[in-house]
Amino acid sequence: MQHNQQKKNLVVFPDLSRPEKNPYDTKTVIQLIKAKGFCDTGQAPIEFLELRNISHEQVLAHLEEAKVLLFLGTTEGLPLQILEALAHGLVVIGFNREPMASLLHRDCLFELNQLEDISKKTIEVLNDQKTYQQLSNWSLQRAADFSRKNQEQALLSALTEQFAYH
Repeated sequence: MQHNQQKKNLVVFPDLSRPEKNPYDTKTVIQLIKAKGFCDTGQAPIEFLELRNISHEQVLAHLEEAKVLLFLGTTEGLPLQILEALAHGLVVIGFNREPMASLLHRDCLFELNQLEDISKKTIEVLNDQKTYQQLSNWSLQRAADFSRKNQEQALLSALTEQFAYH
């Protein structure tokens, strides 16, 4: 997708003042990424940004420029931030827990003890354009499943089937 060309090597993550967002593991993964650095191939440095104390418009602006949403909460109710990130073509990396497991690419789902693997996958996504592009395109397709048009089509199909059988 064209807007992906303007993305930075930016990793965003949820407000870590909220314990359910798992600040300990998120900070640990960020430190692992910083320790591993980035390829010595002229890649831009990796930046990190916590989505905290900013307006929804600012969140959307940051999603437009970021490549990765690091979402390491172990529980999640309504996953709006994940869906917004997918709709912006971000690669969302998180734990293999619902509802994340139903929303994220299987290569971006990890078990709770796989912090090292999460850091490696994040670095791979940021430094390998092909991997990033494939996963970003997948994110855009996944987000489309939740579009208003698709919801209306599913409702119409359900109603049509209901009337057709009664």
